[in-house]
Amino acid sequence: MAVLAKDAELGHIYKPTKPGGFPRVYYTVHRLSVAAYIRNLERRSKALNGRECGLLASLKKHPDWILFLSCNRGTDPFTGERFEVKHPIHLPPDFRFRKIQTKPGYR
Repeated sequence: MAVLAKDAELGHIYKPTKPGGFPRVYYTVHRLSVAAYIRNLERRSKALNGRECGLLASLKKHPDWILFLSCNRGTDPFTGERFEVKHPIHLPPDFRFRKIQTKPGYR
C-alpha cells in the first residue's frame, strides 16, 4: 500500500514505489523539521560542503517539502567491508513510498 511523503511516520522504513532505482536504498523521516534543519545549516554556513549548500538553497525554495534521511547500504568490492551511507534529502509531499518491515541487505 502506498504512503505519501507527508503521511510518513518517524521511525518507519520506506522504499519508493516507482520501479527501478537502487535496490539497497531506503528512506526514513529525518528527526528535524525543515525549518530546524535550515537554522542548523545557516549556523555553520562557512563550513558547508557542496551537497549541503545545494540542499540549503533547495530547502529555502521548497519549505513545504518533507525532510528524509536517505540510507544506502553495500559492500566494498575490494575489501569486502560493509558500509552504510546516510545523507539528508527532501522530497515533495506527494512522493509515494511503500512501508517495509526490515532494512535491505548489504549484498
